[in-house]
Amino acid sequence: MTPSPGENSFGTAAIVGLIILICIFGIGHADTVSSSKIKRLGQWEFPPSIEICLSAPVTKAKVIEAAQFWYDLGYKFGEIYPQRPNSSCDTGNMNGQILISNYVHKASMPGETILYINDQDQIKWAKIRLEQDISRILEHELGHALGWSHTSQVGHLMNPTLEDGGWDTTSIKNK
Repeated sequence: MTPSPGENSFGTAAIVGLIILICIFGIGHADTVSSSKIKRLGQWEFPPSIEICLSAPVTKAKVIEAAQFWYDLGYKFGEIYPQRPNSSCDTGNMNGQILISNYVHKASMPGETILYINDQDQIKWAKIRLEQDISRILEHELGHALGWSHTSQVGHLMNPTLEDGGWDTTSIKNK
């Protein structure tokens, strides 16, 4: 379906309440974190599917493993699949899904997540960009794709640094 004049690919005449959030997982850069309290910025209306672009530095098995980590915390995902012809990896139309692709290296940042959250705090799409497959990075970035912000809590999965992060999931279980 082609949007009519004045509409975007989400079918709305105006981009009211558009929030693009870029969450970057860094190595030693915690200056954006001021509190140990973790905040959820938005939620998916339906479980998102996950598409893995050919350029992504992770395998489908690794993505399934990372999704299982979040599934064990009460989250659900739709289908997890590699890039298909004329897919979101090609077109950029990511509505309703999480896209995983490669990341052009920026000093000390092995991954980032970009979200579209509407004015009703619903996540409409997320794009995870990874530089390489490093333990805990994909799980951390999936946390952003599920709407979680950073926390300064040492040992927490959503801590923005590799040195201070860990596998603690306090306060991020899906109720």
